[in-house]
Amino acid sequence: MSTMRHWDGDPHCRLIIAPGMGYTADAPLLWYARVAALNAGWSVTDLNWAGSASDIDGVNAGVAQALDEKPATTTVLLAKSLGTLSVSTAADRGVAGIWLTPLLAGDGPRQAHVRANLPSLFGPQLHIGGTADDLWDRTLVPAGHAVLEIPGADHAMHIAGDVLGTIDVARQVTERIMTFMDTVCHGTATA
Repeated sequence: MSTMRHWDGDPHCRLIIAPGMGYTADAPLLWYARVAALNAGWSVTDLNWAGSASDIDGVNAGVAQALDEKPATTTVLLAKSLGTLSVSTAADRGVAGIWLTPLLAGDGPRQAHVRANLPSLFGPQLHIGGTADDLWDRTLVPAGHAVLEIPGADHAMHIAGDVLGTIDVARQVTERIMTFMDTVCHGTATA
């Protein structure tokens, strides 16, 4: 089961945040994205996972419920790690996506699910990952999707032993998310 929080703003532009299991919607990169969306007047819904919501079906059910409860003209799904399992719902619904540290590399069923559904995504898509993340592989991102790759960043988008470098990463990622959201909401994004 997942739980949701809603902040109402512009009903035409909504950000849905599907976090990771240990990297909740209140963790820095997702918190900054939420604040940026609210500052821009967007409506925001974030999810938190509990129990069976952390499996493929549970994550997709949570995102589908968020899409259905608060429909918007333009929706951007910001999914981090475990939240990227919602790729199949995003593909089915035609939702623009920001895939933060997606589960791409590796042999597990979660990675296979993400990889199998990425080619079905359409509309603007942005993938963000770091070269020190064992689950990231830029070569698995479909052609035509935008990519922000951070040298030395791990799965939490931290630079090992470099707190100021990590703060710089947070700024870079947040700025890219803000630009993507702005262009999607105003109809100018292509990838």
